[in-house]
Amino acid sequence: MKIKGSIKISMSSPNIISGDGILDDAQKLSWLIANLAQSHQLQPSIPNVKNFRCSVVPYPARHCDVLMTPSRILSNLFWQSLPSEAISNELKRLRLMDCGCGKGIYFPIIDDYLGGVESYTGVDIKARPGWSDFQKDPRVNFVRRGAEEIDHSLLEDKTLIVSQSALEHFPCDLTFFQNVADALRSRDYPTLQIHLLPTGTMWRQYGPHGFRGYVPANLATILDMFKDFSRSHVFTLGGKHCLDVHYRYVHDTLNPEMPDRRRTHRDEYARATKAAIEADMASEQIDIMDACFLALVIHSHPQREIF
Repeated sequence: MKIKGSIKISMSSPNIISGDGILDDAQKLSWLIANLAQSHQLQPSIPNVKNFRCSVVPYPARHCDVLMTPSRILSNLFWQSLPSEAISNELKRLRLMDCGCGKGIYFPIIDDYLGGVESYTGVDIKARPGWSDFQKDPRVNFVRRGAEEIDHSLLEDKTLIVSQSALEHFPCDLTFFQNVADALRSRDYPTLQIHLLPTGTMWRQYGPHGFRGYVPANLATILDMFKDFSRSHVFTLGGKHCLDVHYRYVHDTLNPEMPDRRRTHRDEYARATKAAIEADMASEQIDIMDACFLALVIHSHPQREIF
């Protein structure tokens, strides 16, 4: 398959139906079958899998609104817990690219907790109304471009490449990663990628959403592109306790009649969510297939250990 003329689609899963639009019943069923099939195939072993933990769970708090889903809270806690000094010492100059950036809301979060971001390039397939909010910050630039069009010219000087809840919406995620790998392979200085993404349980958490969740099989395909010049880590963000809270209060595809109960049970939801996060963080290890969300870290041409 090809799009945009010479750009070849390369996907990490067989599903070609996006769950982001309006689907008829047959399309919903096809999407569901494809994602279930992906989760039930034989999975390879992934090295360096760690359970994400932080010493304090600041929730509710700034960047962790009480009504956020458990996966979004865990994601924001992960960004807040990044080893900022180690990252700054390794990368020297923080030139940030946010892929599938949406309104750019993760720039201030990352800038707050890493500090010293020299430049920010947000890339999205659509121009977003929120982009104008950053027009007075000379560090910020937005580019309207699809993921498969993120090429060497955009990646040329970037040292920190990130995405939040975006990869599942890229039709050609492997094309994106291949372009990044081609750009980074010949470098002689460190570059860090951090991608936060849904797991194979996405079908139950959200119903039709994006193209795919991520399981060891498609993660292994991505990591293989970088193995000769990079170190990688996969962090599991939450597990069965957080998933249970999501299914009881937010959405459960297996119980489609259940409404979103976060607003009507606000305090109860907040207590349950915090307890679930703390319980999962106390777990010794969470398998990728049992995680609520994931963080994929790829450290290319490393000079120092960061994670």
